[in-house]
Amino acid sequence: MHQVSKLGRALVLFLWAAAAVLPVAPAAAAAAGVPGEETLEDTDPYWAPGGQLSFQAHVLALGRANAGTVGGLPAVTTNPAGLAGMRRGEWQVGRLNPASEMVLESVAVGIPGPHLSWAFALQQLTSPGIIRRDEEGRPTGFFTYSEGSLSLAAAKRQAQLDLGVTAATIWQRAGAEAKRGMKLIAGAQWPVSPYCRLGLAMKWVRHDGAIFSKAMATGGLVWHKEPFSWYFGITDGESSLGVEWRLLPHIALRFGALEVGGQVVPAGGLAVSGMCVTIEYAYSGHSIGQGSDEHPQQLALGHVLNVRFKY
Repeated sequence: MHQVSKLGRALVLFLWAAAAVLPVAPAAAAAAGVPGEETLEDTDPYWAPGGQLSFQAHVLALGRANAGTVGGLPAVTTNPAGLAGMRRGEWQVGRLNPASEMVLESVAVGIPGPHLSWAFALQQLTSPGIIRRDEEGRPTGFFTYSEGSLSLAAAKRQAQLDLGVTAATIWQRAGAEAKRGMKLIAGAQWPVSPYCRLGLAMKWVRHDGAIFSKAMATGGLVWHKEPFSWYFGITDGESSLGVEWRLLPHIALRFGALEVGGQVVPAGGLAVSGMCVTIEYAYSGHSIGQGSDEHPQQLALGHVLNVRFKY
């Protein structure tokens, strides 16, 4: 009964925070700049449901450039097995700028329990205008874009294995066209030794009744020995290496490198924690575009400011 009451209070807190942080409805946030001329099939595949949001897996690894072994609420969209280690409830508010003029806001709440740990997460990405170009690359107008997801995650700690699953409804709107879909993430983490942990997660995206993109894998390994933690990860085929240095008991520096499309891009972060609040800043890079003449690859540097409260 106590667990049900705690879950109810956390859900009310989550809905209140979601209304405060994400006040704009997905449809209203994506009114078309030039309606009727652009379809989702015409846009870059980077904008597929789960495509832009998967970028948050890099940044919300919070500078370590690793998503497979992340713990706490960032695990909801990366490897939900990381929720099993929660000992206190968490409430998280984040703001991510994956590229110029784009904003991804998120709010999440986590509830630990004796048998299962639960988490809710809401994300909303908005872009005021994406330039439309003709075959010769000349700008002809613009269209607005938005996408988001509402996730429910659960995790369970076994003797030698943590298991977790995230189910999410996702939506996307480009110009006058809107689509919806579902996303499922299943993950596991193994404590190989007191110093080493392995993580693996699989993500599936279903878009309007059809498989929109193939299954994507996230894997990682962390080796910990004070004051350093070393990370190696693979996310959607992109490999990464990072280190966390606990400079002081409440301050940690994070550095990493991510291989994206043959390029090596930086990742870094800073975490400052107190009795019940942790403030995390991180940045990372990502390539945009198909690599063709019409859609050349570009490197976007994303920033995230994350605030986590424990209650």
